[in-house]
Amino acid sequence: MNLVLETDGWSQVQASWRFYNNEEVTIPSLNDPIIAEVVEESNKRVGNYTLVAYDWSHLDYKKAYKETGTCD
Repeated sequence: MNLVLETDGWSQVQASWRFYNNEEVTIPSLNDPIIAEVVEESNKRVGNYTLVAYDWSHLDYKKAYKETGTCD
């Protein structure tokens, strides 16, 4: 199920507004669980280095969906 296709634009705007306007939603509150998980998993590994792919890039599959009909 594609939520973008199943919901209207106004409900998406409202949900986004509630999320961004929530004082409890901060960069640290989003980042800290990710960093904690990386540290925990890194401590289980043997070795001196850990390579972590850490990227907050925006992904937009609209063009792919228009061309293929799927987001795969």
